[in-house]
Amino acid sequence: MNAIVAGVRRQSVPILVIAIIAGLGVAHWKVRRDGKAAAAQAFQSGVAQGLEYACTTLDPIGEEPFFIYDQLTIPWASLVPNLGLVYGPEPVKPWTVPAVCGTFPINGERPPTGEVKCQGEGLSFSKPGEYYLRTTVGDFKLLILDPRTSGDEQAMAIAAFVARNTVASMADARKIQPNYHCFNYQRPDKALRKFFASDQPLGFQCGYAAEFLNFVLHTKGYQVRRVRLCNEKGPSHIISEVFLPGSHRWVAVDPMYGAVPVDREGTLLSVAAVAKLIRQRPEEISVKDLAHKRWLKSPFGNFMHEFTWTRDLLDAPCVDPAAYCRMLRECTLQYWYVEYDRLFRWARVSKFSWDGRDLGS
Repeated sequence: MNAIVAGVRRQSVPILVIAIIAGLGVAHWKVRRDGKAAAAQAFQSGVAQGLEYACTTLDPIGEEPFFIYDQLTIPWASLVPNLGLVYGPEPVKPWTVPAVCGTFPINGERPPTGEVKCQGEGLSFSKPGEYYLRTTVGDFKLLILDPRTSGDEQAMAIAAFVARNTVASMADARKIQPNYHCFNYQRPDKALRKFFASDQPLGFQCGYAAEFLNFVLHTKGYQVRRVRLCNEKGPSHIISEVFLPGSHRWVAVDPMYGAVPVDREGTLLSVAAVAKLIRQRPEEISVKDLAHKRWLKSPFGNFMHEFTWTRDLLDAPCVDPAAYCRMLRECTLQYWYVEYDRLFRWARVSKFSWDGRDLGS
């Protein structure tokens, strides 16, 4: 009898081991299955939430700073709407009287500018241009457009202003894309305060820089679209296109590089024109440096967190004409237009090959 029991026990041990291993395998599979399901559910939830938010309008522009003007006198109330609430209607102490203290550095080359004077309840500027003001009530970046210039020239002035005050980094990615799972829900309006009302540049890589520039131009009344440039592996770079009302044509603007492609006569080109010309007559393509900006030193270019920008973090110039033209040739095998609706939401995607063939949506 004992021998029979012992035999059964000897046979039960490997069966038990097999049962345990099988059970662990099933449990592991269930964990993986449930984990994937949970991840998929979270992703779908994020997409649904993003699409739900995307069906709403952006916040009214008046709630965020937007310091692009076409007059030479700017009231303090336009820069600091809550000034009276903080200091009272009639400031009585020296430090409560708004005043200009100086300026601050920027990433791009600072263009020539005029003089600034405090007059009455505002600021007076001697001529149009970019102004970077450190004051007793805050730091401000202002662009004063020359009303005597054309709409085409003003669009390029805005593009240069935005490019000069962005650095290639991911530091502000979550400002513009609050929902990680929904890339097509972006809020460029949430980056306005840092851009206009601080001494810091925005930290954006190509897609976010293009989205922000498009939003600023859209707010000023320009028709814009987002353009994905594709190499043989797929999308590889994102830039902007703005429709110039005077010339009645689209032109490409790359805010991350601070560059615009031009032909040998200096005429601004669209992405479609670049894709053909760079392959058929590459010697006729050149690059205009709008901003004369620089890359950040490693590792700040990939930072996902905010940091204090200073000029000693700058490295090589962004625009190397030969390298940029090589990039254009490699990355214009296809180009995808992302159109916006009147509420600045992504509305439609159109895809084209370098020779202009429509590849559908």
